[in-house]
Amino acid sequence: MELYTEKYGIGDKYLFIPGITGTVNYWKPYLQPYTTKGKFILVDPLGFGRSPKPNIKYTIDNHIRSLHHTVMSEGPFTIVGHSMGSLLALNFANNYPHLVKKVVLIGMPVFKSEKAALNYFLKRLQIILTFRPFAAATCIFSRIIVKNLSPFLQNRERISHLWSPAMVDDMLMHTSKSFTSSLWEVVYRLNIVKVASTVSKDIPIICLHGKKDYSAPFSHIKQIAEEHENWKLHTIDAGTHQIFIEHPKWCIDYILNEKEKGY
Repeated sequence: MELYTEKYGIGDKYLFIPGITGTVNYWKPYLQPYTTKGKFILVDPLGFGRSPKPNIKYTIDNHIRSLHHTVMSEGPFTIVGHSMGSLLALNFANNYPHLVKKVVLIGMPVFKSEKAALNYFLKRLQIILTFRPFAAATCIFSRIIVKNLSPFLQNRERISHLWSPAMVDDMLMHTSKSFTSSLWEVVYRLNIVKVASTVSKDIPIICLHGKKDYSAPFSHIKQIAEEHENWKLHTIDAGTHQIFIEHPKWCIDYILNEKEKGY
């Protein structure tokens, strides 16, 4: 299934995959000044943005299959993912190592099991993320609210750099099925620890993470990174789950190999 993509720049290739509910607009404003330094391939994951939204189970295999169909002629490239997109990026590298030169994982959530993930969010009182019908209902109602308040929210970027009109619009571009199914099948049920142990040791894995990321606990990624020699973890003490938007230059320097160590 062909996914929606946008391509900018020339040179070495970089594939960018956003997190759940994200689209190409998550990356685009921050990458535009760097288009002379590489060719950026931005993709909307299956079920989100302008990509197809079939009535299927959004398993890791379905996500990866559609991604491979879309970009297989572009490799080799550096693959960059944020949040759920980082899980897709690591799985893609595991399945198609010949297409991947390097992997950059930004705010990757690491849970050893569905039970562990649900328990974590329950302890943080994020109940809507632990009960599937609640998550689906919240998705539906939030889309209605955002749509009705869209004229007001268009000005949100004046208040917070984490929002832009395009990103607000993106919140409407998925279904309750694509959201809940992707959340459970990819984020909660995927054994990413097992995947990490089977990815080719010849592929460098760069992890960029905020120590105040409460959607993807820092201690979890720290443990997995320490277990593999080809993994390097770089952190920002005050960084949250939106570390790419909070510190775009810091992240992009690592993506483009222009920075040796963090601050």
